[in-house]
Amino acid sequence: MRQIASIALVALALSGCTEVNQAVDNSSRTLAKRVVDEVAARQFPGLDVKPFTDCIIDEASSGEITRLAGDAITGMNAQTIDLVIGIASRPDAALCIAKAGIAG
Repeated sequence: MRQIASIALVALALSGCTEVNQAVDNSSRTLAKRVVDEVAARQFPGLDVKPFTDCIIDEASSGEITRLAGDAITGMNAQTIDLVIGIASRPDAALCIAKAGIAG
């Protein structure tokens, strides 16, 4: 009985961590999207870049999203632009961007 109670407590604690981690991930992705939107809008003025932004964010690693989210707070720089362009150049991101461009 004690083992079942211990397992239940661990599961409950882990579910709370999962919710917190998900909230942090969502916040980071939102901030990172702002930066990607800004970079894409500078590269393609007048174009609706939202579909492209989603492609880039979906292809970015968690570390890259964290870095982009930090740049949303501290400000963009040349490395930010290079990172966004680098992610957008990856095969899966490029394919997604091409499909978004065709759909749009």
